[in-house]
Amino acid sequence: MHQPIRKFRSDISIFVRPLFIFFIPLGLFMFVMGMAGAYKHGFSNLPDLLFVLFFPWICFLILCLLLAFMRMLFTITVFHNGIKCYDAVGFYHFVKWNEITKVYRQSVEGIPYVFVEARELKRPLTIPLYLEDMEDFVNLIKKKDVIGFLADELY
Repeated sequence: MHQPIRKFRSDISIFVRPLFIFFIPLGLFMFVMGMAGAYKHGFSNLPDLLFVLFFPWICFLILCLLLAFMRMLFTITVFHNGIKCYDAVGFYHFVKWNEITKVYRQSVEGIPYVFVEARELKRPLTIPLYLEDMEDFVNLIKKKDVIGFLADELY
């Protein structure tokens, strides 16, 4: 492998927004129910009330931290002679441009990916179509001009 041209990371905002939308009503519901229960019992059990009030937000924060960790861990690196990416299980592989045999687009649970098959791989590489600099990634792949059908599948 040579020096990397560029590293790309996933855009986690596509996951954070739905989580936030889910946790707002959950947090409000738990707040109302917690306050109603605390009122009924005369606000006698403060630790339980605090747990009920802050539990959804702590869960949201933990999920966001996990997503940020995964963003840092799972990068896609483009080299002059190939690409280093993870497969569907999370193992990294380096594939030279001329070893790519098939490229196809597929959604996994509604999340779009491009799968890249190569001669030496048991499982295809997975390139998420929600990279932070997706346009730069596509332009870089097109500039390499080594495999046209990869660039075609990215659109």
